[in-house]
Amino acid sequence: MTTAMTTKTTRGYLKISWHYTMKYNKGIDLVYFPQGSQRSVNDENITHCHYLLYAHDFPKTINEYLESSYGDKGYLEEVKIPYDINNDLAKEILSKSSLTKAQQEKFFNSRFGSVLVPVELIAKEEYFTHWKTWEVGDRDRAIGRTAMSYQITFPLYDKYLEIPYGGIEQEKFYEIYLLILDTYKVLPPNTALRPSRYEVGSLLYQGTYPLEEVAAPLPTSALAYTHSNMDKFIVNLRDQPSKEGKILAQLFSQALKSTPKDLFLEDRKYQGEYNINPLYEEMVTKGRKWFLEDREWGDWVEEMMGFQYYFVRTKQVYYQANKSKLINPLEAKEYLVLVWNIDANNWAKVWILKMLEGYVVHDVIGGRGMLHASYFDDDGPALEDLENYTKTFLESPSKLKLYEGYIHTNGLDYLLPFGGDYIQR
Repeated sequence: MTTAMTTKTTRGYLKISWHYTMKYNKGIDLVYFPQGSQRSVNDENITHCHYLLYAHDFPKTINEYLESSYGDKGYLEEVKIPYDINNDLAKEILSKSSLTKAQQEKFFNSRFGSVLVPVELIAKEEYFTHWKTWEVGDRDRAIGRTAMSYQITFPLYDKYLEIPYGGIEQEKFYEIYLLILDTYKVLPPNTALRPSRYEVGSLLYQGTYPLEEVAAPLPTSALAYTHSNMDKFIVNLRDQPSKEGKILAQLFSQALKSTPKDLFLEDRKYQGEYNINPLYEEMVTKGRKWFLEDREWGDWVEEMMGFQYYFVRTKQVYYQANKSKLINPLEAKEYLVLVWNIDANNWAKVWILKMLEGYVVHDVIGGRGMLHASYFDDDGPALEDLENYTKTFLESPSKLKLYEGYIHTNGLDYLLPFGGDYIQR
């Protein structure tokens, strides 16, 4: 196995960002933007625009069969990256940066957010992988399922670098280049770097943008959605980070967290035939029927959509029958959860906000929750709608805020970065 050695000194911006996940244990992504890089999705000679930087090496499996296909870069098939691999390096870099001690403390006391630091560095190793399996002919047998899609989160949360909604489900893939750091130097904040522009093709942003915008700091809070198992529709908001805390509101969950293991019977009988649990088949049949009745057009529904819509409708029925017995109940379409911080016991400090008008949360089981105009719509939120919602929140949060309290992260999943950048204020 040969790994490309990168001894060339480069300059650029390093985006230091917390992982946007709903748990206390937080790692840091170091996304490096070399100066002067240009990226065009229509250009065959692409200068790669960003790299994921790591403080030191980590356990990995190299696919030597594919290595030569990618310019002799080590092709990562499996990895095991400690979640805190970059935390000490980030502290060291920020201590040498122009950020004040107060700003550094704000960053490390925040659960979310990012900062930008100009650096000069040399990387000793370079690797390449796909965030999602690339299924092309027989190559999927060679590549397998890359663990990157489980351990690296920035393609989900960065509004410019993210995978567009639907990308995962449609088997698109995301190229990731990784660098192992050798040496670095923090540059003065006024260092003149050659302009860089990037052609972006994320969900909300399409076009060419300057580096300063693509690498801009992320908010120090995040929107989340609630999820639960099939037999539990409600997620409780409490006044203290404890199960003993008083219930302030009861939120009807917006997505399925998981399904009973015995609901699916996938034992293969013959080629192309499977055993089917009668209960699951009944749920899918009813869900498909209700979906078509409510949509009022079309005559076919995917199996999983039928199953999910069964969950949507049964929740609605339960809500109407029991809302008078519940404590400040909110339907799934009425709210979003804003997460400010997460404590060591995985209790999230949250605000409950009014839902972005005209939208609902829709998800793929085991996948990513998304904002849609309806349960029947595949498109994500319009940029203008999201920007207006954010503007309202920043200028007058009381117009959107319904409650505040605590929710255990067992009942939450990440949606998108949201709010303001309170680190460098």
